Amino acid sequence: MVQESVLLNVISAVCLLATFIGVLITLDFNIRWGGASMLLLYLMLIIFSTVFFVKAIRSQVILTINKAGISYKGHFITGWDQFITAYITQNDLMVSESSTGLYDKFRIVVEFVAPGKAIRYRCEMRMPGS
Repeated sequence: MVQESVLLNVISAVCLLATFIGVLITLDFNIRWGGASMLLLYLMLIIFSTVFFVKAIRSQVILTINKAGISYKGHFITGWDQFITAYITQNDLMVSESSTGLYDKFRIVVEFVAPGKAIRYRCEMRMPGS
């Protein structure tokens, strides 16, 4: 199975939340606490902690390969009786219009025949982060 690591997301969220709570516990509110830059740090800690918790809860299996066949995001693609071949392909390197710059687009391509037919099908599955 291919999916994001739930454990890594939970550990990240707990560490960020612990840092946020630790700062709040040790903060002396009678002393100048750093102004807007520190407020921004507190907000970032709590926001990223929440994001990691949500990712851990909503973690979805992307690709499953087992004895029944191949499934993509919970949808059955093909069984081994109809399977022909699979390979990874990459689109040409592109420059994004946003500030992220260059990025790759990887896809897993699965070729198979329909049950009871001689028609060859091709399923392209986009991988996360590409």
